[in-house]
Formats: sequence, C-alpha cells, structure tokens
Amino acid sequence: MGLKVSSFAQFIKQPVQGLFVEIGSDRGQGSTEILADMAQKFGSKLVTVDISDRAKEQWSKTLPQVEFVVQKGSEWAESFSGLISCLFLDNYDYVKAPSEVAENEWIWQKYTNHSNQESQLEHFKQIMALESKMAINSIICCDDTYLANGVWVGKCGPAVSWLLIKKWRMVDIQAHGVILSRD
Repeated sequence: MGLKVSSFAQFIKQPVQGLFVEIGSDRGQGSTEILADMAQKFGSKLVTVDISDRAKEQWSKTLPQVEFVVQKGSEWAESFSGLISCLFLDNYDYVKAPSEVAENEWIWQKYTNHSNQESQLEHFKQIMALESKMAINSIICCDDTYLANGVWVGKCGPAVSWLLIKKWRMVDIQAHGVILSRD
C-alpha cells in the first residue's frame, strides 16, 4: 500500500450513495481497518475482496461490520451489482524490482503467470466491470500507479488513462498512487 488511505476521506462527498470497496485486503499496513472505520463514519459499509483468505482469517472477528470476500478481484467485479462510493484498488502487486519477488512470494504461488502486464490487465478488468457501478460523487483510489514520461504506469496505469478519457478527474497524485473523482 503506497497511497495514504486516511487521505481518501477528504475527497468523499456527502451523501454517500454506495459501498466502500477494497480490492486487495490488508496485509498488515492497516488499510482494511482504516477503510472500515471511514465507511462507518460516512454511514456506509466496507466490502473487501482478496484472492487469499489471510485478511478474512486475521480481521473478520475484530471487524465484524466488514464483508470479507475471498475471490479474484475481476471475477467479483463482474458479478457485483451494487453501487460504490469509494473504490480502492490495491491487489495483484506490481513488481518494480527483482528484490520484491521474495517479499511477495505468495503471489507467485497464486498466479503462475504473474507479471506486471498481468497486474495491469487485472486492474483494467476490474475498472471495466465497476466503472458503471460507481455513484455520481464517487472516488477511485489506485495504488502503485505513477506518471512516468507523461504515461500512466504501474498497477492501474492503463485503467487511469481510460478513466481520464471517460472524464474522471484527477483529484490527488501521491508518491505511490492517485485518486480520481467523478462529480
């Protein structure tokens, strides 16, 4: 998680009309807990989706208000039929250097074809499935996404370019991600 999750709240507009969704549950950096608290403060609920059951095992007892879904993000996105106010994409890590492979060893076991291109494709599939389910005053938060030589790269690089074409507005650029809004 590179984006400062606690910064999302300043971009959320009332009234909140949909769910908070996190694709890529917490791995010890606090995102699920922060988003659950934020959702509750805005009168909403958090749904967190991850291909691993780690977060569900770790957090479901202490965060009973959160719906934990163990499923591939794009598969869940395709079947989702609700409305979303805050979408945080933080799954399928983008590997920037070979030294990160050991840290993310479990990912390599889950995805036999794991590559940065596959990571971008997975995030693009999620955006394609969920963009029409975003509330009018919603935000999309994309982790590990950067502007390099005028091109959006990282996990959500292609997805961010597509969202900008669809008239989403860039409201925050952080060192490790971006937040877009549709209002």
